[in-house]
This record gives sequence, C-alpha cells and structure tokens, in this order.
Amino acid sequence: MTVTTLYFPLTTTTTMAPQPSSPTPPSTPRPVDDLLALTQQLTPSKSPRTLRKIRHDIQLQANDVQQEHVTLKRRAVDGEQQVNLTRRPRKKRKRGDRARDADDTEFNAEATEARIRDVGCSFAIQKALFLIDDDILDTEETQDFDIDQEFDSTENECQGQLRDILALLPNDVRPKISQPWVQDSFLDGLHGQRASIRHRLRTEALHIIAENVKDFTTSASRFDTFSKFIGYKSATGSSEPFYDRFEWDGKIDLDHLFRGDVLLKVFASIIRGPRGAEGLFEGKSKLPQAKCLERIHKITHITPGAIVVAAILAIWLFSADTQLVKVGDETTIDYAARHRLYIRRIREGLRDKKAWAVGLIEYWNHILFPNTDKSRDHGKAGSEQLEDDEEIDAIFTQASQVDSSPNNSSHCNEDEHDQLRTSSPTPAPQPQQSRHSSTSSRGSRVNWRGR
Repeated sequence: MTVTTLYFPLTTTTTMAPQPSSPTPPSTPRPVDDLLALTQQLTPSKSPRTLRKIRHDIQLQANDVQQEHVTLKRRAVDGEQQVNLTRRPRKKRKRGDRARDADDTEFNAEATEARIRDVGCSFAIQKALFLIDDDILDTEETQDFDIDQEFDSTENECQGQLRDILALLPNDVRPKISQPWVQDSFLDGLHGQRASIRHRLRTEALHIIAENVKDFTTSASRFDTFSKFIGYKSATGSSEPFYDRFEWDGKIDLDHLFRGDVLLKVFASIIRGPRGAEGLFEGKSKLPQAKCLERIHKITHITPGAIVVAAILAIWLFSADTQLVKVGDETTIDYAARHRLYIRRIREGLRDKKAWAVGLIEYWNHILFPNTDKSRDHGKAGSEQLEDDEEIDAIFTQASQVDSSPNNSSHCNEDEHDQLRTSSPTPAPQPQQSRHSSTSSRGSRVNWRGR
C-alpha cells in the first residue's frame, strides 16, 4: 500500500502589520539587543572560562525573554476575558436555525419556522418524498395554469407540485415562499422526515411489516431474497437487466393495483408509530393516544400522494439500496420518476372517474380510516424499464368508469389541499371546483397488485 503524506513547511514567513512606535527609556536595556551583543562576543580568541561566562549570561537573558513572553500572553488572555464579560454573549446557533436569517420585521420567526418545517414533514408523508426539481421553490407560479395539463410536460409537473406545496403552507407564509429561510425551513422538514421514515422502516417497524427480518440484514441479502419480488428482470440475449415498474407481465390487474398489504402496513407504521400496522387488516389498528404523525398532521383520510409514497417506500424497503435517495445507490431505480409515473396514473384515473382509481381510495380509507365517511363530508443494478406507452396507456384508458349516481359520489370528494391546488394558492386561496370534483382525493407482489 502506498501512503501519501502531505508535508508542510516547518517555518513560515509572516508579514507583520506596522506597529505604533513606543520608545523605550534609554536606561532600560532591550533583551534582544543584549542577546545579540553577547553572541557577538563568542569568538575563538576568547578563553574557555570567558566563553562559559558568556554562554551563562546568554541563558539568563533567554530565560528573562521567555518569562516576559509568558507574562504578556497571560495579560492578553486576561484582557480578552474582561472584554467578553462586558460583551453580550452570542447565542450559539442551533442546527437548522433558519429563523435567524429571517427579516427583522418577521414576527415570531421561530414559531413560523416550526410551522414551515411541519409542512415539509407533512409533504413527505402525504404528497411526495422528493421534489421534481431542486429549484422548484424558486419557480414562479403560473396563475392561469390548467391542472388538466399537469402531466403534459416536466414544467407543468413542477407547477403541479409547487401548488401542492403552496396548498399546505399557511396563508401568511405562501407569499414568502421565495425567501431563502422559508425554503430552507421547508426542506429541513422534508429531509428530516425522509430520514426518520428510512430509520423506522428498516429498524423499529420491520418485524411487523415483514415476516423474516434476517432477510433484510444486508444489501446483498435483500437483493438475493427480494429482487424478483420488486420486479427485477435478469438480462437476456436481447436486453439488459431492469426493474419492471408495474411487474405486469403483459397484463395489469387494475382492481388490485396499489392494494398490496405491505403498502398499507408501511403507511400505518409511518403515521401511527412503529407498531401502527399491528392488526391492521383485522380492524385492530387504532389511532394511538401518544403523539404520532397522524395526530400532529391531522390525517383523517388517504390521498393519492400518500398511496404513492407508500408504494415507493415499499419498493425501497425490499430493495438492495441502503440510502433513501432519488436514484437507488445499488439498484439505480429512479424512485422520483416512479413517483411521477404512479401519481399520474392515479390522478388521471380520478379525474376521469375510473372505477379502479375511485375504488383504490375507498379501499385505503376502509382499511386505515374506517370512519372517514362519518367524519368527513367532502449485480443489483438494473436500468429503469422503458414504459411501453401504447400498451400501458390503453390499459388505463380503457378502464371502466364509476357509476355517476349520487350514491357513489359521496366517496369521491377531493381533500381540501387538492381543491386548493386546482386554483391559485397565492396569497390566500379559496376552495374551488376541482378538476375531478366527484373523487375522494387525488391523490404491488409488494405486488403493486393486492393481497
């Protein structure tokens, strides 16, 4: 092994700033000058006895210089301490203390920062784990944006996600979205919640979500055990290995899409605590008395974004990836792109009143929020599969629609945040008729198929 060492010079040249002159009284000898004078007396012509005396005198002078240096240094420290005692102590900045960067006119910036951070947390749970674009918070809102064209381009998708964010923000904060401290507070909440979810699913809640936790011990063990479970297709003579986005094998069963047990267990574990998925399908999972995300964020019904977040987390949980990031560090699965694909299918299905999409929302609410209707009126790597647009589009397009009778419409009102995103959320939006007003919200083996 070759070890490279960085060598630094033993001496440095320092340019001293000019100091004001402070004349020394003539009667007081200067120690440095005395030392120089004594060293000049060290000549070969001197006798050994004389040389010993000169060396002794030099040592005495050097000791005096050293003692004077120590004394001056101590005085400097004492003087600095006296200054610090009279100066107002500087408050140590906490990590993520964004309020200190707020404008002086901001009233109670600390409380506002906490509210914005909570919005970031809620966004990660109910809307999306990742932003479509890192600069999305600097994107200017298009006032006449047509939500029906949200998925026509990446620019439109950014507008849709921006409206999701603005709809969650308090009215008084929305106009400040361009301010760096507001953006940083939101991102702190988003990133912090994502890190918390990652830890919970792979540790505290794992034994309830999965049957054999030993299979999750390492990246390699997860790949060996679950790669096919999450859609891994081995390389063939004509194709490279890839991860199938729908694990569909030529047919997608829409009646079971996004209804897998694991997805619901994942979401229950997030909003109700590590043991939140216990007894979920027996009707025994209840809102705990302790403080949990379901209480903090007042989650009373499911959203399409929450379903997709659960689907993405389920794929990641069983994958060989070690970090919860946009593109898997081991599998190269593009989780951000998956989210955009899945949310598009669900939202368009709800917009067009497709039976599978409306039934999906009802199914999740029935399992997680059974009282919704009463409480609410309204090696490892594989390339991303190239979606066969024509075939898959045909499956979703040809899906049957729900009965538009009044008996069915009661289950399909949008949640209030999705109402807001259909209008202009800035500065103080009012709920308007949504783009699919008769749907409950807009919202796989891990079966993106069901149980």
